[in-house]
Amino acid sequence: INLAPAGSLASTGADMGKPAEIEDMMKYAAAQFGRVDVLVNNAGGQFPSPAQHISPNGFLAVIKNNLVGTFHMCREVANQWMIPDPRGARIVNVIANIYRGFPMMIHTGAARAGVENMTMTLAVAWAHFGILVNAVAPGVILSSGTERYARETFALRGTTIDVEIWCMHRWRRRIEMKPDFRTRSY
Repeated sequence: INLAPAGSLASTGADMGKPAEIEDMMKYAAAQFGRVDVLVNNAGGQFPSPAQHISPNGFLAVIKNNLVGTFHMCREVANQWMIPDPRGARIVNVIANIYRGFPMMIHTGAARAGVENMTMTLAVAWAHFGILVNAVAPGVILSSGTERYARETFALRGTTIDVEIWCMHRWRRRIEMKPDFRTRSY
């Protein structure tokens, strides 16, 4: 894919559970581009396990990465660029379709529910700055990481995967997407 017509691209990484690393990542973004106009929070980590077998440290690690890290990213980008100069300011938080519970993933379900509430709260709190904050809740996204999970972990219902799109004014729209499992074997 040729991205040259769209502008420049740079990448870096950070441990989402470490605010100092997020601050360093923001410094890198400032050095590369001068500002951040759009933030997509898509980082996440979890492991499948029955709730009764998840250790306190395992539970907290997922909460720290998925919920606390998302907050730190939103706060840093908003304070450094979006609140002082909101032109085009957009934040999109990727959560998960958690509305029927999340068996085998209670830690990520709890974290993503927190991100959903944080998204709605920030949408209201930062609207007067001109910052649009939204969330997208896809169903299962098959990847090399999910190949190691048992199919039952996903609890796919029927032949559709639900995607929920949340917008600032509590507007909610459900889209049914047909998954393509032809390239996967279970």
